[in-house]
Amino acid sequence: MKRVLAGDLPGVSYPAALRERAPGVWWGQAEAELGYARDYHAAGGRLAQCAGLAARAASCTAHAVLAARGQWVTNEKALFTRAGLREIDEILAAARPDPVVLRDVVDRVGAACFTALRDARDAAAAEGLLTWGFA
Repeated sequence: MKRVLAGDLPGVSYPAALRERAPGVWWGQAEAELGYARDYHAAGGRLAQCAGLAARAASCTAHAVLAARGQWVTNEKALFTRAGLREIDEILAAARPDPVVLRDVVDRVGAACFTALRDARDAAAAEGLLTWGFA
C-alpha cells in the first residue's frame, strides 16, 4: 500500500469528475470487447482471441469498479481482487476452442463484470457520490 518514505506528502483525492465519467468510459470499452469476443471469436471457436478479449473486458470493468469507488489504481497485480472479480480466472479456465463453450465463457465473464460494476455504482449512488448509469 501507499507509504511515504521520507518527509510529508499531502493526500491525493480522487477527482469527482473522474469518478463520475471514468466508470462509463471503462464499461463502454468492456462491452465492446465482450461483444467482439462473443460475436466473432467465440463463434469461430478461436480460443486465444476470445479469451484475450474476455480478459481485457474484465480488466476494463475492474478499472470501472475502482473508479466508481474513487480508488486509484497504481498497480494491476491485485486489480481483479480489489474489484471483486477474482472469479474471472476460474471462468476463463473453462474455455476451450468450441463455439458453444466460448460463448458461455464470454457470457459468464460479462455477467460477473456487470454485477461487480452494478454493485459499485449502487454503493457510490447510495453515498450520493455517483449518478451515472449503464444498461
